[in-house]
Amino acid sequence: MSFTIKHGLFKANITDYHAILGVSLDEKPKAIRLKYLKTAQKLHPDTCRTDKEQKKLASQILSKLVNPAYEQLSNKNQFAEHQLVLTQIGKNYAEKSDRLTFASESAQKLLKADKNVDKVYQELLQELVKNQYKQIDKVLAKIAAISELNFVYLVLKQKQGIDREDRAIGRQSQKPKAHRQAPSTSKQKSRPKSQADRENIEESTPQSRADSYIRRAKEYMAKGSLNDTISELRDAL
Repeated sequence: MSFTIKHGLFKANITDYHAILGVSLDEKPKAIRLKYLKTAQKLHPDTCRTDKEQKKLASQILSKLVNPAYEQLSNKNQFAEHQLVLTQIGKNYAEKSDRLTFASESAQKLLKADKNVDKVYQELLQELVKNQYKQIDKVLAKIAAISELNFVYLVLKQKQGIDREDRAIGRQSQKPKAHRQAPSTSKQKSRPKSQADRENIEESTPQSRADSYIRRAKEYMAKGSLNDTISELRDAL
């Protein structure tokens, strides 16, 4: 059986580990581990209560999807990299969200949520994951629906951030410009930098390097080059 999923974040060439485990994109590591243990118990051949064919399929889903997903999310470095990639995807698609289409009813409902995006997301997610692994032959369809919901959530959250930035810029542009005061003496111009000033300058250097890595990551993401994107984000970290 093919385990290829072509909806949600999978469509953007990203493996949605959160959708596979049925956890929120904001879920804490401890809760992710508990959900994984419960799911693994349901799918394990020794505890899976179903017929022979379904038990075989459950075992394959456990080994090919669930276990690898937990390995990724339980590793701190890989988890951080994955979160950066998800954030970047949200940013890339936020400005063209009006052109995005989704098949699942849950994703469409979340798209229409003007307010309380987090609350609506959690409610829809809980409904989808409630019996995610009850019917083994429908697991992939469930994961696809959850991933579509995750995709919409990422886009909406990033879009909210863009809207807030635009409003802040608008307010800033409306403020009267302050008159720039000229230095009172030439002595002030040549005043040696304090220790705090030197530390601030030193701290700005790695930040600028990180920005360069992130900028290149965006360019690779736009080209669909996931490996190069992850490499740049890893360097940024």
